[in-house]
Amino acid sequence: MSELNPNHPVTQKVHDNWHKLCALVMVHCGLKTVDITLEDINALQGMSIAIRSNQKEIVLFLVTHEEALKLAKAEGGLTQ
Repeated sequence: MSELNPNHPVTQKVHDNWHKLCALVMVHCGLKTVDITLEDINALQGMSIAIRSNQKEIVLFLVTHEEALKLAKAEGGLTQ
């Protein structure tokens, strides 16, 4: 999956920090390890992750790929 909105400031800020976001989600959920199976990966078919940010928080959410395209277009992103 590629970034649909690579020029957006939020995308640019988190681009190289995906590992920190994963760690924060794990801490938030009280997890020290996460096993990701092929079935888990296959379950994400057609889904995309989106992110919103303000001065106080980052919100990650799953959307359909179609919704991700709409969000990227609405935010001035580059769509393929």
